[in-house]
Amino acid sequence: MRLNALLLCREHQCLRTLSAGLGELGIEPDVCASAPDALELLAQRYFSALVVDFDLLSAAQVARMARLAPPERRPVVFAMIGARTDVADSFQSGANFVLYKPLALAQVSRIVLDLNEEGVAIQAADSLPSAQLPLRFILPGTSHLIEGTGEVVWADENGRAGILFKELSASSRRQLKNWMAKGNKKAATRPTTRPQKARATVSSAH
Repeated sequence: MRLNALLLCREHQCLRTLSAGLGELGIEPDVCASAPDALELLAQRYFSALVVDFDLLSAAQVARMARLAPPERRPVVFAMIGARTDVADSFQSGANFVLYKPLALAQVSRIVLDLNEEGVAIQAADSLPSAQLPLRFILPGTSHLIEGTGEVVWADENGRAGILFKELSASSRRQLKNWMAKGNKKAATRPTTRPQKARATVSSAH
């Protein structure tokens, strides 16, 4: 199954950046300009990812409704936020990841830095708090959804963080193990270990 994404956004520059980044990842984007249109499309079709501009009216409602969908129809939710939106509010509304405006191509295309059976290291746009978070992501190069919860065990001021898997569904564990067995491990840094010289490593992602 080919990956696709629904973009709830009206800003042309953001749409150009999102389209370019998603294109690099092989993800087909669909664009809508209003919350009612987004909800209608989510009800009609399955989307692998949902990118929501939280500066739009009722954007948070769209994110919350997407997270209430059955697991087989639930997209990974990306909150696109500006200076007026609190990052905590976006996570409380159901976002799995946050993208900060103005968008940079590297921010869109470089979210997962490292992945193994213990956890995942990600590049966020800001430092993540130490907390347990819901996890939903697609294994790179596949259409397999990994779902469960994780705990942020380290984070630096540049937005790089290590998340330890706490609970994964049985199917997620199986898919992840099979993916790893095929030699798909990304990078060499263990997600549960803070990398040395993290500032220099991630500075190009901003």
